[in-house]
Amino acid sequence: MLPIVGMFLILMLLFFFLFAILWKRNGKIQKGKSEVFKELDELKELAAKNQIIIEDKTKIPITELMYISEEKPFLKFHLGNGENLLMQGKIQTIKNELPPNFIICHPNYAVNSNFIKKINTRDLIVMNGDVLPIEVMVSKS
Repeated sequence: MLPIVGMFLILMLLFFFLFAILWKRNGKIQKGKSEVFKELDELKELAAKNQIIIEDKTKIPITELMYISEEKPFLKFHLGNGENLLMQGKIQTIKNELPPNFIICHPNYAVNSNFIKKINTRDLIVMNGDVLPIEVMVSKS
């Protein structure tokens, strides 16, 4: 009888040992899944930032957007292909949605730094030849 109880205890220890290993592995898998989902969310965010969606649901790829000008009460989106799109709004309301390669060179202009051809002391020239003013904004402390 004693050998059967001993064998039972050994089998129970093996069972708990295997259970512990599987439990730990499952925890790592779950952790890995959450990391994958986090990376997918970051990629979705990045994809969303690669375009601007204006009020009529038109998607403007950032790679095609040279600059935005504010022509009250509208924002004019100037594309590299010469096309212009309009939307009601202000530069100040969309500036936080723009990716880091956009520079507010003037209160009425946001320019994609990838399209800057030349910078002078008072203005900058974008690839299509348009001249945009530069106004340094100083914050009051």
